[in-house]
Amino acid sequence: MSQLQLRFLFSYFQEAVVHETYIDRQFNDIYIARVDIQAEQIQFDRGEVSEVRFVSLETFEEMLLNDPLLASVYADEWRDITYFLDGWC
Repeated sequence: MSQLQLRFLFSYFQEAVVHETYIDRQFNDIYIARVDIQAEQIQFDRGEVSEVRFVSLETFEEMLLNDPLLASVYADEWRDITYFLDGWC
């Protein structure tokens, strides 16, 4: 496998009020990569990531609308991000 080339797209600040006593504040860096690879080839910390899979942008947008495990505050943020990614995918 060749070296993965990431292209930086943009950074943004996210603040999500998850609960009245929990406000999630973070800076996010968005990168894009195009590579011919199987998800099983990606190595990651299983303590931090439960699953890796590739989906089309359309499937991802459907997941945002219908995934009960995704907190709505994060779904809103990702819907905004897909707007910017649409021209890159």
